[in-house]
Amino acid sequence: MRRLVFICLLGLTSCGGGYDRYDPPTVDTRNVDPVRYNKDLADCTDEKRAHGWIGDAQMISDCMTRRGYIVTNPRT
Repeated sequence: MRRLVFICLLGLTSCGGGYDRYDPPTVDTRNVDPVRYNKDLADCTDEKRAHGWIGDAQMISDCMTRRGYIVTNPRT
């Protein structure tokens, strides 16, 4: 039983991928309204979450680019 629990926990921790799937991309925020940026980032994150496990973190970067932001370090 202890071995089964250990294997299950090991399996769950190995699925992390190094960072959160919803980490925001690095965006050049010079001359950007912080209220608008936070709203757009929340909208893009919600759009990604609507797809569930389908897709990847690149979807957030693409969404921010479509909204006119300069993405300097996209998450893939």
